[in-house]
Amino acid sequence: MWKKRIIKILVVIVIVFIGYIYFVSHFHYSDGSRTGYLSKFAKKGYVFKTHEGDLYMGGATADNNTLVNNIWSFSAPTNENGAIDSLTKYEGKIVRLYYHQVISNMPWQGDTKYFVTKVEYVKEK
Repeated sequence: MWKKRIIKILVVIVIVFIGYIYFVSHFHYSDGSRTGYLSKFAKKGYVFKTHEGDLYMGGATADNNTLVNNIWSFSAPTNENGAIDSLTKYEGKIVRLYYHQVISNMPWQGDTKYFVTKVEYVKEK
């Protein structure tokens, strides 16, 4: 009798845990776009190969004479709207990246919480 109760409790715990993981890794916390120079795009990872990149959005001055780089790191977990193909094609050019931010990322999704879903070419640098 007590074995059945423990099994039921464990099944409920596993279902709740899977639901939590799905919610946290798929809920869109924010959506937006950023424009800049696509300075890096690569496929990397030891176990899960993910597409990662950097967008250089220009420098800003701080403390009167110090130049601070503004680099935004992002992931492209799927080829939604041809995003991975476009990122490979437009590396080294100025692009606008549309993205959504999740609460937490899973290792197979990418290194960052920012997932690029669409890429627009703006102009050559």
